[in-house]
Amino acid sequence: MPEHRGAIRSDLPQIVEIYNSTIASRIVTADTEPASVESRVHWFEEHAPNRRPLWVVEDAGRVAAWLSFSTFYGGGSSRRSLCWTGSNAISSSSEDA
Repeated sequence: MPEHRGAIRSDLPQIVEIYNSTIASRIVTADTEPASVESRVHWFEEHAPNRRPLWVVEDAGRVAAWLSFSTFYGGGSSRRSLCWTGSNAISSSSEDA
């Protein structure tokens, strides 16, 4: 049964894999090139459970989806807003058919 939990550093490769799987459709992101795990380390480290959470849904020992909250207005703005981003994996293995 799928369970959600806070993301840990070892989840990052699977989070990036899920994110990259959305690029071709251009529905979820305007990015046109896949992200590398290394390029997303700083983004990952900006999240904290009590401030900017990053959660994953784990199913059968694998990250199946993720959800994060990030600062929408950065810098010294007096406006503080959050935006959420997330994605899920769609399995194409024959086991799921």
